[in-house]
Amino acid sequence: WSRVIQEHFDNMFLSMDEQKKIDPANYEDVKKHLSIRIYSEKTINQRGGSALFVTKADLEGTFSLLMLDLPGAFTPVQKQTFDLWKKDISEVFKIAQDNINKQQVEKVVQKFDVDGTSIEMIF
Repeated sequence: WSRVIQEHFDNMFLSMDEQKKIDPANYEDVKKHLSIRIYSEKTINQRGGSALFVTKADLEGTFSLLMLDLPGAFTPVQKQTFDLWKKDISEVFKIAQDNINKQQVEKVVQKFDVDGTSIEMIF
Protein backbone atom coordinates (compact mmCIF):
# COMPACT_ATOMS: atom_id res chain seq x y z
CA TRP A 1 0.00 0.00 0.00
CA SER A 2 2.84 2.34 0.76
CA ARG A 3 3.97 2.32 -2.89
CA VAL A 4 0.41 2.80 -4.21
CA ILE A 5 -0.21 5.75 -1.91
CA GLN A 6 3.15 7.30 -2.79
CA GLU A 7 2.45 6.96 -6.54
CA HIS A 8 -0.97 8.52 -6.09
CA PHE A 9 0.40 11.60 -4.36
CA ASP A 10 3.36 11.84 -6.73
CA ASN A 11 0.90 11.95 -9.64
CA MET A 12 -1.25 14.54 -7.89
CA PHE A 13 1.71 16.84 -7.25
CA LEU A 14 3.07 16.32 -10.76
CA SER A 15 -0.32 17.27 -12.16
CA MET A 16 -0.50 20.37 -9.95
CA ASP A 17 3.00 21.42 -11.04
CA GLU A 18 2.07 20.89 -14.70
CA GLN A 19 -1.11 22.96 -14.29
CA LYS A 20 0.95 25.86 -12.89
CA LYS A 21 3.00 25.89 -16.12
CA ILE A 22 -0.11 26.22 -18.28
CA ASP A 23 -2.05 29.43 -18.72
CA PRO A 24 -5.61 28.08 -19.05
CA ALA A 25 -6.74 31.34 -20.67
CA ASN A 26 -4.19 30.84 -23.48
CA TYR A 27 -5.67 28.41 -25.99
CA GLU A 28 -2.28 27.81 -27.65
CA ASP A 29 -0.91 26.64 -24.25
CA VAL A 30 -3.69 24.18 -23.60
CA LYS A 31 -4.73 22.77 -26.97
CA LYS A 32 -2.10 19.99 -26.92
CA HIS A 33 -3.56 18.84 -23.56
CA LEU A 34 -7.21 18.75 -24.65
CA SER A 35 -9.05 15.47 -24.29
CA ILE A 36 -12.58 14.15 -23.88
CA ARG A 37 -14.12 11.98 -21.19
CA ILE A 38 -17.67 10.66 -21.10
CA TYR A 39 -19.69 10.93 -17.88
CA SER A 40 -23.28 10.16 -16.99
CA GLU A 41 -25.70 13.09 -16.68
CA LYS A 42 -26.11 12.20 -13.01
CA THR A 43 -22.37 12.52 -12.36
CA ILE A 44 -22.19 15.92 -14.07
CA ASN A 45 -25.27 17.14 -12.23
CA GLN A 46 -23.74 16.08 -8.90
CA ARG A 47 -20.74 18.27 -9.71
CA GLY A 48 -22.72 21.43 -10.39
CA GLY A 49 -24.34 20.75 -13.74
CA SER A 50 -23.35 20.99 -17.37
CA ALA A 51 -23.48 24.82 -17.41
CA LEU A 52 -20.15 24.89 -15.50
CA PHE A 53 -18.32 22.76 -18.04
CA VAL A 54 -17.77 22.46 -21.78
CA THR A 55 -19.98 19.57 -22.82
CA LYS A 56 -21.84 18.02 -25.67
CA ALA A 57 -24.39 15.24 -25.71
CA ASP A 58 -23.21 12.42 -27.97
CA LEU A 59 -24.86 9.46 -26.23
CA GLU A 60 -28.22 9.44 -24.49
CA GLY A 61 -27.87 9.94 -20.73
CA THR A 62 -24.24 11.08 -20.96
CA PHE A 63 -22.14 14.16 -21.54
CA SER A 64 -18.86 14.30 -23.44
CA LEU A 65 -16.77 16.62 -21.30
CA LEU A 66 -13.84 18.66 -22.58
CA MET A 67 -10.84 17.89 -20.37
CA LEU A 68 -7.19 18.75 -19.89
CA ASP A 69 -5.13 15.56 -19.95
CA LEU A 70 -2.25 16.30 -17.58
CA PRO A 71 0.33 13.91 -16.17
CA GLY A 72 -1.42 11.87 -13.50
CA ALA A 73 -4.84 13.52 -13.74
CA PHE A 74 -7.66 14.76 -15.94
CA THR A 75 -9.12 18.19 -15.21
CA PRO A 76 -12.39 19.45 -16.68
CA VAL A 77 -12.24 22.66 -18.71
CA GLN A 78 -14.39 25.23 -16.97
CA LYS A 79 -16.95 27.05 -19.16
CA GLN A 80 -15.54 30.37 -17.93
CA THR A 81 -12.08 29.46 -19.24
CA PHE A 82 -13.44 28.16 -22.54
CA ASP A 83 -15.25 31.46 -23.14
CA LEU A 84 -11.90 33.31 -22.94
CA TRP A 85 -10.60 31.33 -25.94
CA LYS A 86 -13.28 32.70 -28.30
CA LYS A 87 -13.29 29.37 -30.16
CA ASP A 88 -16.10 27.35 -31.68
CA ILE A 89 -17.01 24.36 -29.50
CA SER A 90 -16.94 21.90 -32.44
CA GLU A 91 -13.43 23.08 -33.41
CA VAL A 92 -12.14 22.55 -29.86
CA PHE A 93 -13.76 19.12 -29.53
CA LYS A 94 -12.20 18.15 -32.87
CA ILE A 95 -8.73 19.11 -31.56
CA ALA A 96 -9.41 17.07 -28.41
CA GLN A 97 -10.51 14.06 -30.49
CA ASP A 98 -7.43 14.40 -32.71
CA ASN A 99 -5.27 14.34 -29.55
CA ILE A 100 -7.01 11.18 -28.37
CA ASN A 101 -6.60 9.54 -31.78
CA LYS A 102 -2.81 9.95 -31.52
CA GLN A 103 -2.67 7.79 -28.38
CA GLN A 104 -1.79 4.12 -28.49
CA VAL A 105 -4.69 1.90 -27.46
CA GLU A 106 -4.35 -1.69 -26.36
CA LYS A 107 -7.33 -3.95 -26.95
CA VAL A 108 -7.80 -6.56 -24.23
CA VAL A 109 -10.31 -9.40 -24.38
CA GLN A 110 -11.19 -11.27 -21.21
CA LYS A 111 -13.70 -13.99 -20.49
CA PHE A 112 -15.47 -14.26 -17.15
CA ASP A 113 -17.64 -17.01 -15.74
CA VAL A 114 -20.71 -15.52 -14.05
CA ASP A 115 -23.06 -18.03 -12.49
CA GLY A 116 -22.19 -20.65 -15.10
CA THR A 117 -22.46 -18.24 -18.03
CA SER A 118 -19.37 -17.22 -19.95
CA ILE A 119 -19.20 -13.47 -20.63
CA GLU A 120 -16.62 -11.96 -22.96
CA MET A 121 -15.53 -8.37 -22.22
CA ILE A 122 -13.51 -6.25 -24.59
CA PHE A 123 -11.54 -3.34 -23.16
